[in-house]
Amino acid sequence: GVAVQVTADKFSASAKTKIEAAGGSVSER
Repeated sequence: GVAVQVTADKFSASAKTKIEAAGGSVSER
């Protein structure tokens, strides 16, 4: 899989869980 980094103003809990489950990382502004 590809490492994904997502930056956004707000993440829903489910979106954060899905991204992290896919091996990505999330960061809120």
